[in-house]
Amino acid sequence: MTAKPVKRALGLSVLAAFSAGAISASAQTFDTPPSDFILEPPPVSGETFFLPPLPTTLNIGDFDPSVTSSVTGAGLNDVVVMGIPAFSNDPESLTHRIWTIVHDSGSNTRSLAQTDPSDIVVTSEEETFYFQPSSVQVTDLNGDGQNDLAFMDPFNLFLRAVEPVNELSAQFKFQKSGGGNPARVLGIPGQGSAPFFATSINELGSQSEDASAPAPFFSEISQPILAIGDFDGDGVSDLAFYDFIAALAQGANGDLAAVLQNNGTLNPLPRTDTVLNVPGGVGDGNGGYNVAAADLDGDGITDLVMTFDVDNDGPEDPDRLLAFLGNGDGTFNPEPAVNVALADGDLHGLVIGDFDGNAFLDFALSNAGLSEGPSTTGEVFVVFCGPGTPAACSLTTLTLPQTVVTNLASADFNSDGLDDLAFTQLSCTTDPCDGSSIVGNVGVHLNQEGAFGVSPDQTLLLGGIEARQFLLQVVAGDIDDCGGPDLAYLGFQIPEESPEVAPTMKLATLAGDVKLGLIGTTTSYASVAFNANEAPVADAGEGTQTPGGILVGGDPTCADPSNDTQAILWEVVSGTATISDPTAANPVITDASIGAVLQVTCTDACGLSDSDTVTISNPTLLEGAGCSLALTSAAVSPTAWALGLIGLLPMLVLRRRSR
Repeated sequence: MTAKPVKRALGLSVLAAFSAGAISASAQTFDTPPSDFILEPPPVSGETFFLPPLPTTLNIGDFDPSVTSSVTGAGLNDVVVMGIPAFSNDPESLTHRIWTIVHDSGSNTRSLAQTDPSDIVVTSEEETFYFQPSSVQVTDLNGDGQNDLAFMDPFNLFLRAVEPVNELSAQFKFQKSGGGNPARVLGIPGQGSAPFFATSINELGSQSEDASAPAPFFSEISQPILAIGDFDGDGVSDLAFYDFIAALAQGANGDLAAVLQNNGTLNPLPRTDTVLNVPGGVGDGNGGYNVAAADLDGDGITDLVMTFDVDNDGPEDPDRLLAFLGNGDGTFNPEPAVNVALADGDLHGLVIGDFDGNAFLDFALSNAGLSEGPSTTGEVFVVFCGPGTPAACSLTTLTLPQTVVTNLASADFNSDGLDDLAFTQLSCTTDPCDGSSIVGNVGVHLNQEGAFGVSPDQTLLLGGIEARQFLLQVVAGDIDDCGGPDLAYLGFQIPEESPEVAPTMKLATLAGDVKLGLIGTTTSYASVAFNANEAPVADAGEGTQTPGGILVGGDPTCADPSNDTQAILWEVVSGTATISDPTAANPVITDASIGAVLQVTCTDACGLSDSDTVTISNPTLLEGAGCSLALTSAAVSPTAWALGLIGLLPMLVLRRRSR
């Protein structure tokens, strides 16, 4: 026990202490080591050829509503992982696997367990190969209170050339989405208990059936190509994606923002299209690349952000970031509200956040480059925007020598009011680079008043190692209900005998090489890193007794460096007293015996707690009613305020601290 200084219970000091001071940020942003989970492949009969299944995308959502926080009672978020299947010489035995990582106990919000996966049985020859979940989103699609999954599937990434699919000598050729086989938006119903997803797959919508419609981004992995948001203002989440039509009614090429309006079913959803007026040379068949959604201008309507990859890269044709304001009915203003030219390259991982603290949303994305080898410099673009139509934006480029960023996540990791960035980053230790010398990890880059350092402030590993790790995706969200954003990320380890991989390889090339068996994998992982949590600090304040009551105040009842939600409990340790509301921050306490000891306990959302006591001394010779402990002058009697202001008859209080 530690003795605390003696303090006066002055009315003004109560308000001042509760309103002053900012909570300091945590020194370590994420607890280490992260929780790692090996993603086991589904069993198949017969010989598996080319490669085992490769997880390609993940997201965060509550899939087990029966498990809640023991402190707040709120639901706890889980992690879902999807991927491409194995190729087998017995396609009839093939299943698509959904891995789920959920809380195994409501009493420990940081205790996660991998559950039995949901295996979706292949029902047609098409689904044997034409299944590559990308950009998985979590929402309740059918209104049953259970979270469902929605994702993009390129559908026609492979076309069988000569041999039948069940022969090991089968040959394949690549074809982008198009060719009359559009990419599809698929949905999988959630079941609310393990296994958490149904075995069925529902088609919600698709690209337009246009044989000449290119869609290069659909051959990428782990990219945000399906956006989720309430685009029509009905209070439920819709789905938006990019679609290119080679021949519109007027005979011109067109770029479309397509919205599938959620109507509470898992059937094909009504689709609303907006023809976008993209700058000349940007559309022209090159296509939208990354897609994200947010309310950019603060009008309560969800807007849409896209990056456009220009095939004929060059200084005169840079890739471009465009944003289109929503009209609230599933359509968008066709004129870009944000129009920023970016450098040439290979854009990945579009995220939205407030990076400069001006309350206007900004953007960040990475450029994986077009060349290979450690001499290539990776880039992260941060676009700062302010008010205006089009928005006033400026571009800052963060250069990362010998490092390539494949994906990003954004959130305020250290509770300082500015959004930070987490990169899945790859570097190489040899020149020329080969797969054996790749080093992969997640770098946490904290925002320093609108600037980000080249070196990460903290590094997180996948599967406990970084050698030959190829990281694919990272997402941010509160998984443990402790108030701070956590990270979930995904990747696989490259075998030592795989020299074909370079960290700057375009992800489209990587995806193709992995699927064709040119690049093998050994172990696939999903990892969860929890935001660092610090215990709250309890302060019972000072006790000044009058014939009518006790004023407890002088310091904040609970202060928490991690800025968590707290549960408060007052109790009488010794003596007698009446507490108006034991769970209130400042209850009215009456009928206290002389020498009574009261204790306040502060518990944060993760279960860490701290306690402090106050001892009630002899009553003063004052007259009047009891003093309310609420933090407004209206709640305290004028007599008590006046006496507090002039400091009449202050009582010295001895207090003890216990934890």
